[in-house]
Amino acid sequence: MTVIQKLRHYYNQNGIAANYFTCTHYANCRGKNKSFKKAREAYVGRYYENTCPRLLFLSLDPGSDGERRNASRGMKQLQKDIEKWTPNAPKKGHWHWTLMLAVELLQSFIPGITRDSVVKYFAHTNSAKCCQNKRHGAEADSRLFKYCISFVPDELERLAPDVIITQGDKAKRVLQLAYQDTGEVIPGRRKSWNTKLVPISGQTVLWIHTYHPTQPQSFFKKYDWTRRGYYSNLVLSFVNEYR
Repeated sequence: MTVIQKLRHYYNQNGIAANYFTCTHYANCRGKNKSFKKAREAYVGRYYENTCPRLLFLSLDPGSDGERRNASRGMKQLQKDIEKWTPNAPKKGHWHWTLMLAVELLQSFIPGITRDSVVKYFAHTNSAKCCQNKRHGAEADSRLFKYCISFVPDELERLAPDVIITQGDKAKRVLQLAYQDTGEVIPGRRKSWNTKLVPISGQTVLWIHTYHPTQPQSFFKKYDWTRRGYYSNLVLSFVNEYR
């Protein structure tokens, strides 16, 4: 089965598919929130499965902007919608900096890749599957992450990434709870740069943790050029050694 077929089966089996939502935690997560939106599925770029390295972003909750754009759509529809929308996306904010880092990490493997074309080569999913539609895209309440955390490890197994980027501390917490760190990638690296190795689907996966792109201290927002070479060389070295 393809990655999307495996994910489709898993979402349906667990009641968290966008068009077949029967999650047992729904009432607890929704509460009295009338603007609550049910699950958003993963975005899987059309070339993700055949790209080396497979690059996956794990972020927080969908947020109001992402939910308006992607609500109640399956993965195939998400592919079309996001690829169509990306060239017109503002050159700021969460999605812009996600695209920029994806270009930085994949340009050694895909010559000529750009901000607008890179979207076809990576995948993106959320630690919390539903959206509270808070004002200004504010982060969802902790209970959504609490109930969704059990879904994420199996979802990652089916996405089978080579490199995973966590965006924000709640996304980081998911991997800390799910996987045991197996060691440092480069001896003597700066610990604050948050790079680890974790086992997913029987493979050693490179994990890079970052602040959420909307945070003032975010690498994405400031685009700290001194780290560009570090991250891109890190991924290149990882692929040469483990793939």
